[in-house]
Amino acid sequence: MSWFFDHILYFLLAIGVVISIFWVYNFRKELRIKWYANIIINILIVATGVASAMLFARLENAISGSGDGNMSIYGAIFATPLCCLLGTIVFRRKKRMTMDVLTFPIVIAATLARVNCLIKGCCLGLEIDGTNFRYPTREAELVFDVIFLIVIARMTAKKQFKGYNYPLYLISYGLFRFIIQWFRAEGFCVIGSLTLSHIWSILSVTVGLVILLLLIQYNKKNHSNRKKQ
Repeated sequence: MSWFFDHILYFLLAIGVVISIFWVYNFRKELRIKWYANIIINILIVATGVASAMLFARLENAISGSGDGNMSIYGAIFATPLCCLLGTIVFRRKKRMTMDVLTFPIVIAATLARVNCLIKGCCLGLEIDGTNFRYPTREAELVFDVIFLIVIARMTAKKQFKGYNYPLYLISYGLFRFIIQWFRAEGFCVIGSLTLSHIWSILSVTVGLVILLLLIQYNKKNHSNRKKQ
């Protein structure tokens, strides 16, 4: 039982892979992938997410001079989509469509990683003054993830692929994390009272806004060209 608890993250991520396989299966014709490619893609999303989260945590530990963090969710949020984008280039798939579909598995993995935090008792919120309770930052993040997954699932199910899912996640999660970071117990301050997570959140929102604005402009141009034809 102790071994299972120590490796609970990998069991949770395996559940995420199964959910994501069923999700991507609904878009197999649009993505032009075989059943085995679906499995490989979702395993790779989780594998790159875990690897990048570990590497990002090492970077954060080097900056802060501590060795407390084993994983940083921002590592997965920043790096995994880049790997997906590279895959669209190598295998010549439509970028906006593929990224819209694969944002769901990326967020599923992040959600289950936060479930792991809840089980392991890490990433705690600050104690609420005058009580024995802490701010439910992990629970709030899980609620945010579930709501976001529902929203993009409904948007993507319409199959009007515009590429907005991932930049919307960067923006919304960045804003959300920036706020709840003030109520988290962990965090190394790098600029005044701003922690590394605050900096990553600002970067996330900025990158997300840039991508979203570029996509809106691109989609408008495409729509205008189609009308002319």
